[in-house]
Amino acid sequence: MALGSVTAAAAALRISQPAVSKMLLQAEEQLGFKLFIRDKKRLIPTTEAQVLYPETLSAFAAIDGVRRLASDLRAGRSGQLRIAVAPTLAHRMMPLAIQAFQVERPGVIVDLRGATAQEVTQLVVDHRIDFGLILGPVGDTRIEMRELQTVDMGCVLPRNHPLCVRQELTAQDLAEEALIAVARHLPAGEKLARAFEDANVPLRLAAEVSQSSIACALVHA
Repeated sequence: MALGSVTAAAAALRISQPAVSKMLLQAEEQLGFKLFIRDKKRLIPTTEAQVLYPETLSAFAAIDGVRRLASDLRAGRSGQLRIAVAPTLAHRMMPLAIQAFQVERPGVIVDLRGATAQEVTQLVVDHRIDFGLILGPVGDTRIEMRELQTVDMGCVLPRNHPLCVRQELTAQDLAEEALIAVARHLPAGEKLARAFEDANVPLRLAAEVSQSSIACALVHA
């Protein structure tokens, strides 16, 4: 589905092309409908295949989870906790949280990965992680969300900037500044843009970044 050809699928699975073709034919016979349209060397997924694809991802993720659990049991480990988090949270919140968790459950292996809010949501939907942590809500009815904490949005300034003396900044205070902001398609960037819109202040951007750590590095430079 993702690779687009029998040749690529065979290479990824490390089996022969005839073996892949045979597997596809057997699957189509068992299901009772075509999964792919053969167009020269390309495989074009049918509508039925596209509908099945998300479910197969979930099924393979569940099977992979069983294999990992069996491996942990053989090795004397008691399991694995899979977490995906926004990079900002990974740097700040997770080290101490994981340290405390492993003191209580030393046999559990923590698999921590950084991802955008959209990626975290999809990983949860596909059952490829146990839970995710993001900044801001995601409007997806396929998952359950719980608010853990409310945080203030911060502004990083160069040393000796006139605004450094202020304890709190508003959109009006930043009206004349060229900002380095988190991209608008991310929760933090969306909140920043909305705050400026609500204050009726134009948002002047010098750059958009995918992570707040990159913004901090640019300010520091």
